[in-house]
Amino acid sequence: MDYKRILIGTAAAGMILAGQVSAADFEQYCLDMMGTAGGCSSEVCMLKTETLTGEAICVPRPCDQILAQDCPLDFCAKMINCRGQEICHFQMFDPPECGNLSYAGQDVPCCDGLVRRCGVAFLDDTCDMYGDNSEYSLPICIPCGDGFCTNFENVCNCPEDCWPDEDRSYEGWRFDEEL
Repeated sequence: MDYKRILIGTAAAGMILAGQVSAADFEQYCLDMMGTAGGCSSEVCMLKTETLTGEAICVPRPCDQILAQDCPLDFCAKMINCRGQEICHFQMFDPPECGNLSYAGQDVPCCDGLVRRCGVAFLDDTCDMYGDNSEYSLPICIPCGDGFCTNFENVCNCPEDCWPDEDRSYEGWRFDEEL
C-alpha cells in the first residue's frame, strides 16, 4: 500500500478543484518543490512526517491556511471574506449557474430571490458579523427579504425577516447591498 499517497491525499482532501487541475497536481507541485529546493519552504506547502515510516514529505496546505498574496490560483481561489478582506479559499469544482441557498462561492451571483449576506447569531441574539476563522467567514446566499425567517437566516444576517420589531437595527451595517 502506498502510504505516502494516502497521507498526501488526506492533506489535500478538503480541496475541491476546478478545471483539469487536480489534488494530485497540487500534491506533485509540493513533492517537486521538496526535490528541487531541498526543503519545503513554500507558503503553499508544509512539511509532514509520515506516521508509519517517519519520512518527511512536503504536502499541500489547505487553501484556507494560505495567505491571499500566496494563493496558488491553479489550485485555490481568492475570495472576499465578511470583513471585506481578500483570502485564499477552496475552489469550486463545476460551479452552478447561480448560487443556491447557503452557497458561499463568489464565482457566480446568487440565484433569483437570494442575496449574499454575512452574520451569525448567538443564542442571546448577539451577532458575529465576520465569523473570523470559522465556516461563517464568507458571505452566503439566503432568501432575505421574503418575509420569512428560514434556514440560514438569523437576526444578524437578515434582520428584516428575523426581527419582529422592525425598529431594531445594527448601526453601520448596510443590508440593502450585496457583499
